[in-house]
Amino acid sequence: MAIESTEDTAVGKHWVEETVKRLAGEYNVSPTEFTWREDFPAPYIVTFSFTAENTKRTGSIEFRVRQLEDCRNLGNRPVRATMEEQIREALQALRKG
Repeated sequence: MAIESTEDTAVGKHWVEETVKRLAGEYNVSPTEFTWREDFPAPYIVTFSFTAENTKRTGSIEFRVRQLEDCRNLGNRPVRATMEEQIREALQALRKG
């Protein structure tokens, strides 16, 4: 069960990274230096951070581990839509400075 959860989380993290890359063009942001941090003492929260190469600013987004696990299911559109909105908001904030 724990191994399966880890695999699901890894798939979700990959989806987030690819979505950031895909959406970055809409906001004229060039994301680099992707990092993930498990936020202690809240083990159910994960922070994704990245640097916008063209602005040298750092953006970060907090996700629930459950969201990342649920991303694996391509049919889970509500979770993916919510996460995509979080990504859009972070990119927009980075662009505005």
